[in-house]
Amino acid sequence: MRTIKTLADVHCLQAAQVFSPSFLSYLEEEFLGLKEAFDFDGLDEAFTLDTYGYMVVLEKGDNLRDLSVVGLSREDGGLLGSLPEFVEKVERNGECWY
Repeated sequence: MRTIKTLADVHCLQAAQVFSPSFLSYLEEEFLGLKEAFDFDGLDEAFTLDTYGYMVVLEKGDNLRDLSVVGLSREDGGLLGSLPEFVEKVERNGECWY
């Protein structure tokens, strides 16, 4: 599981080449879109998603029934016990993510 709270987190993943370039580009676009939505004057260089809810990338092997580290407890069924507002399928360069 990877958590993204700042643009530096995205850049760290890019430097580590943890994910494909297409997915990393998508994560950066999503982060910048959230920054634009929440950083009302656009001047906050140290902007963080802590206040608004940060981005989480699940990876193979993550326990979907216990994601208490990101607020989805085992007692409530983790991700499988939640009701997401929506799920979006993104396709780029022959890859797809949800």
